[in-house]
Amino acid sequence: FYVLVPYRDDQELDLFFTANDSQGTGLGRRLFDHMAERAKALGAAKVVISANPEATGFYRKMGAVEVGVSPPEAGISWDRPKFELAL
Repeated sequence: FYVLVPYRDDQELDLFFTANDSQGTGLGRRLFDHMAERAKALGAAKVVISANPEATGFYRKMGAVEVGVSPPEAGISWDRPKFELAL
């Protein structure tokens, strides 16, 4: 599943998860593509992503570009790589 939330004039990917046993099957790519199409339909030019550090390779592979760091907040105690996906 994923959750998109409005972010200025664009969208932010707030949550993105697949079941552990589905990882490596292409499901994540299909879900990510669905998310990107949905964000476009909502009028976004980009999607902002504050990533779990373990997922940075996936987001790079999906075409997102690292643009900085999101500081700890709301119960998250570590810095998170911040990405943008141009739509």
